[in-house]
Amino acid sequence: LMELPLLEQKTAEEIVKEICNKYHRELNPEVLDIILRKEKNGIPALSNPLWLSMAIEELNLIDSDDFAYADKEYKGDSESKLFQLLLDKATNMPAVVEELYQWIFKRLEKVFGKSFVKSCLGLIAIGRKGWGERELEVLVPEITKEKWVALNWAAMRRLLRAHLVQSDTGLWRF
Repeated sequence: LMELPLLEQKTAEEIVKEICNKYHRELNPEVLDIILRKEKNGIPALSNPLWLSMAIEELNLIDSDDFAYADKEYKGDSESKLFQLLLDKATNMPAVVEELYQWIFKRLEKVFGKSFVKSCLGLIAIGRKGWGERELEVLVPEITKEKWVALNWAAMRRLLRAHLVQSDTGLWRF
């Protein structure tokens, strides 16, 4: 084992820029500043590359539920509402990987339902090589006692695209 040094701010900023470039976006400087100042117990959150990439992906993957929330909660034009939403997301985002995953999963549960999310993610987590959509389509309703909605699975995959990958054999895994 080899201990890796913590990321420095300059490297973190380069990573942020690369992730945003992937989406053809540029992060607002005020939102970026909030992200770069986050810390827990004196350790900058940006020093962990996994946390940094998760945080920036979350800010880039705004969905229709976020826009609906912003429309109700904030005042001003669309651009102003989006800016306020990003500020709130960046501010409320936990500064530790484990807590950030919990924060992401809770948001998914609000959108897709707790049993659906826990069942899908739980099955994927225990699958040694992953699960195919057909297996999930059969197993998740057995666990949840709810009908499989392919659109929900597709939307959840989109929101987790930084965390889920599909292998050459079609299996989904973290």
